[in-house]
Amino acid sequence: MEQNAKTPIMLIIPDVHGRMFWRTAIRLYPNLPTIFLGDYLDPYTYLDGTLPSEALCEFRDILQYKKENRDRVTLLLGNHDVHYFDPKYNCSRKDWMSQEVIADLFFKNLSLFKLTVFLNVYGKKLLFSHAGARSCVLPCCVLLLDMQRNQVVFLLLHMR
Repeated sequence: MEQNAKTPIMLIIPDVHGRMFWRTAIRLYPNLPTIFLGDYLDPYTYLDGTLPSEALCEFRDILQYKKENRDRVTLLLGNHDVHYFDPKYNCSRKDWMSQEVIADLFFKNLSLFKLTVFLNVYGKKLLFSHAGARSCVLPCCVLLLDMQRNQVVFLLLHMR
């Protein structure tokens, strides 16, 4: 099938923060490759009324959606995700009441997440990440789980 400017070739889902808009996108385009850019939790309750408990439900549903569509869905980590499993890092609006439950969900499903992903789009290799990357120094990272200390360790493999 030939692609034109109005035919979507992939879904890029920005910061979810507990909102449900991602459901509409996947309902409209159920077979497209989909990249979630991270920040699944920590809703802006004061702006849109989304409660932390609702955000947690949405996160669980996103995890299930990924499990059902492993080859088509990519989950990236954002800063509002990392602070649930790295105690040295905290962002605003963290759900302290559900911290342990959320950290457990991340640890049990860590293999479903990536820090970055390169995809070929119209013959060009594009980098997708939550917060960008410096073009002059692009590290290649691996996400490692230290089970003894129950924390994540990021290792830099090489620099370009």
